[in-house]
Amino acid sequence: EERVLGEERAAELSRLTGLFILRRTQEIINRYLPPRLDWTVFCSPSALQRELYQVLLSHRVIRACLQGSTQTQTHTHLACITALKKLCNHPGLLYSTVQERSDGGSAEGSLYEGLRGVFPESYSSGGFSTADSGKLLVLSDLLTTIRHLSPTDRVVLVSNYTQTLDLLQDLCVHLGYTFCRLDGNTPTIQRQRLVDNFNSTHSAHFLFLLSSKAGGVGLNLIGASHLVLYDIDWNPANDIQAMARVWRDGQKKTVHIYRLLTAGSIEERIFQRQVSKQGLSGTVVDLGKGAEHTSFSSNELRDLFSLTDTPCLTHDLLHCSCSMDGSAPGNIYITHIHTVVCLCFYLMCFLFVL
Repeated sequence: EERVLGEERAAELSRLTGLFILRRTQEIINRYLPPRLDWTVFCSPSALQRELYQVLLSHRVIRACLQGSTQTQTHTHLACITALKKLCNHPGLLYSTVQERSDGGSAEGSLYEGLRGVFPESYSSGGFSTADSGKLLVLSDLLTTIRHLSPTDRVVLVSNYTQTLDLLQDLCVHLGYTFCRLDGNTPTIQRQRLVDNFNSTHSAHFLFLLSSKAGGVGLNLIGASHLVLYDIDWNPANDIQAMARVWRDGQKKTVHIYRLLTAGSIEERIFQRQVSKQGLSGTVVDLGKGAEHTSFSSNELRDLFSLTDTPCLTHDLLHCSCSMDGSAPGNIYITHIHTVVCLCFYLMCFLFVL
């Protein structure tokens, strides 16, 4: 009864606001664009990632957050979340922070106490290994396969963090791929030149490394037909804007969007919150106009600060019927099936109605 009442009131609110709000959404031009395939790829964490994750979750700072200690502030919660998100991208990002902030002088600094001993003695953030990160291993294989099967196709790699872009740049150099990069440090006068050079049919660049904060809105990167979201944003509107860099007017090829998530981690839980936000977004106004996350309830923190030992938490919650062997209808450029645990193709068809 409450659901029916809520739907009736939402419909009435939409009718009333429709009298003085004129909305023209992306859906109007989507019908004139080439097909777009969205893939959410759930990647198993490496053994090192899993061990570090468990150490972080057992730390007294995170335990204090879960117990609702009055000494823990919102910025401490966010510091814990940031540490877990860095770890999901690659342990090397966390190792760099451990080296810089392990003095224990603050709650944030003390969060990294004891982590150094988990890393191998020979570990160095400068000499990264793709095997240390499930997502980086998948990305490496994905790029290799795209390059082999479709040599003329190009790829945009998107991240929210400059430090992660540095990691992806190292991967490009290691694999011998040509690339260009646009982030907050790129001079404004050079940005359009980078975009034009990449979009040129004669461009020698295979990859475009993009900071979602600096270039997630307004850029036209139709020279690429593949886009990889390496990490996830709290606000689904930011990710949708990043995806729109390649799927826009002027695109001639079928577009492939890959969203990489570390299975069972905080990234899956953020993704599930994105789905919830998208389900509510069309009630009154456009997606993303609401407030960002500034505080969390105890239950939300308890859910975020956990690591589920499952190939894919979202797969379990949806009671998905896929075989979880990486198979999916259509063409998919991934061969490390043991690393990609669930593609949930039908889920993405439901979430992104084209």
